[in-house]
Amino acid sequence: MALVRFNGDNRLDLYLINDKSNGNEAYIQTDTGYVILPDEVGLHAAGDVMGSSWLDMDLDGDFEVYLSDSNFYGNKLLSQDVDGTYVDLAPDLAMVLNRMCWGCSAGDWDCNGYEDLYVSTANLAYYLVGSTPFTPVNNTMFYNEGDGGWFDWESTNPEMDIPSFNQAKLDWNADGFLD
Repeated sequence: MALVRFNGDNRLDLYLINDKSNGNEAYIQTDTGYVILPDEVGLHAAGDVMGSSWLDMDLDGDFEVYLSDSNFYGNKLLSQDVDGTYVDLAPDLAMVLNRMCWGCSAGDWDCNGYEDLYVSTANLAYYLVGSTPFTPVNNTMFYNEGDGGWFDWESTNPEMDIPSFNQAKLDWNADGFLD
């Protein structure tokens, strides 16, 4: 669940993710309570969604949401189009990751003013040691270059070769950088 301002009216709206191919749900707060947004808005993306992270990737004041999926459907990066609907930018930005993805976090890890994305991945067969062969999977960090492009840090960071289901972000040693 996330509290986000979808429509810029300074009221917190509600976004619920659902797994097992049930669509996500988005609710707008009104004077009389919450109203569910119709499917046509594009936020009801179905899949086996395990994580969501809201960010303003292009600093335009509109929030995007990255959705991680644990069932190989592929992750999504939903961005609000000019007509108010959300479209998936992940295929065009090479951010789909068709593998078992779990938690995801947005944060400015390189301190360039643009939020980056960290995605936890783990192959469930890892926990069934000896019962089936498995291919290890790597966590992934997507670096936001700020010009509409993203760079996948996976190939340059071998220390990310640890399966995980989630992560936390904080400035552990108070040096001004996220850990």
